Amino acid sequence: MPRTEDRTRPSTSANLPKGGGPEASLIRIARATMNFSPEEKLGRGGFGDVYRGTLTQPKVVVAIKRVAKDSRQGKEYVAEVNVISRVRHRNLVQLVGWCHERGELLLVYEYMPNASLDAHLYGGSNPLPWPTRYSIAWGVVAALLYLHEDPITLEMLLLPDPSTN
Repeated sequence: MPRTEDRTRPSTSANLPKGGGPEASLIRIARATMNFSPEEKLGRGGFGDVYRGTLTQPKVVVAIKRVAKDSRQGKEYVAEVNVISRVRHRNLVQLVGWCHERGELLLVYEYMPNASLDAHLYGGSNPLPWPTRYSIAWGVVAALLYLHEDPITLEMLLLPDPSTN
């Protein structure tokens, strides 16, 4: 019986990078997150939930963005994989892998401990001192300058990939 295409999202496989971050299997990611356990959920991002996972071989903790099943963000997913897999800056989180399998769209990032920046800036009983906030702001500025002034990165961000249209 021929396999039916998943109609909830645009086809993305053909447009994913061949060398920018390895493809990870759904089984490996599900194991790393204890089958997307609520205990491993770190929060919710723009396109879906984010989980902490522990990969084996090598043993490394990662953050896994699981694009919501009802999302139609296929093109945005492809763009994120293609751009972020090639971007390298000390103030930007690194994409270390991706998965597009059985209707799942997953992005695997390096894990940044100590909660979100938002939690440190706006929450809790122990607010960050102003010199630390200032330093963080300069780090954000450095990353934005890199993204907007590096000609190759700027081209990747601004020019649409004709193969995704």
